Amino acid sequence: MKYFRHLFIIIISLSVATSCSNQENVLTEYASTDSDAALFLEAKKKIDDAAWDDAISIMTTQLSADYQARNDVKTSLMHAYGGKCGISFFDLVQALKGVSSTKMFEIALQIFQGQVTDVAACDNAVAVLMSIGTTAAQRTNDQNLFAAILGLTRMATTLKSKFDIDAAGLGDGVPDAGVEACTVSAAAGKLSDAEVDRIVTGVGLVFENLAALGDELTSGTAGDSFGDAQTLCQTDVVIPPIGTPQDHGAPMGVTWVDLGLPSNTPTYQDFGLGADVTDPIVCTTTQDADVTPKLRRIFRRMIESSTLGVGACDIADITVNYTMGSPPTISVNADCCPGMQAP
Repeated sequence: MKYFRHLFIIIISLSVATSCSNQENVLTEYASTDSDAALFLEAKKKIDDAAWDDAISIMTTQLSADYQARNDVKTSLMHAYGGKCGISFFDLVQALKGVSSTKMFEIALQIFQGQVTDVAACDNAVAVLMSIGTTAAQRTNDQNLFAAILGLTRMATTLKSKFDIDAAGLGDGVPDAGVEACTVSAAAGKLSDAEVDRIVTGVGLVFENLAALGDELTSGTAGDSFGDAQTLCQTDVVIPPIGTPQDHGAPMGVTWVDLGLPSNTPTYQDFGLGADVTDPIVCTTTQDADVTPKLRRIFRRMIESSTLGVGACDIADITVNYTMGSPPTISVNADCCPGMQAP
């Protein structure tokens, strides 16, 4: 027995000695407090302590350019900006489980009520995410999970900053009186185009990475709301085919040119509709520069609607009418934001 005990001690001693020898370079790398590795370790400790600004400062001003370009460093920097923005994974999961609304944009206000949030930090986190990869296929599953959470947070904090500033700016989870999404304005209670872009791309990140959220986040009321919102967003207004004048009640032999149009094969634009009327709707748009005017209009109506948002209008109430005047026109009338171009 003593023989085997001594043999065991010898083997362990040799293993430790060999291990220490192999780790010499690693330990040396961290021995210098101003090395990239040591600084990055310090930054991660700051993240663990929720010292977001300190972590961000280390990673953006003290690390070498080559080290800043590493994927793991970018991921940690994204997490630090996300934490400053207001992301707490545990709190967010609990908040999503506890929401009482079935409307995506009301849910967004409820999950961050009473919390300090920072919209600019969310913007910075998204910028870092896009430097890692502009599509889900270019990122890891963990990065895509964070992307979905980040998108939800960016959308929610932007909306909260304009629509729920009660309680000294912390919000009470209820839309403030007089808020509306139809008017393009940077004033309180309204949304500028830049703010709508943030909301669109935030929701786009959620839609793009909805599967990565897993059952815990997407089950129940919140999950159903996100799925319903994506379906509704992708449902375009159906504009009837132009056809012939006779399809719209004109006498036989009358042509579109006779009625004042420039061609007998007119486009929807010839009838007065916008140039983007037939453009596709991409609800998974994740970069501000790619948000189209049509997508902004759709989101303004979604936010204003009683189905998903904070208003009382019926987003499904959209009518298309041909007027056989000279020239003929097509009008699209929407219950939500009726003064805004449709679709």
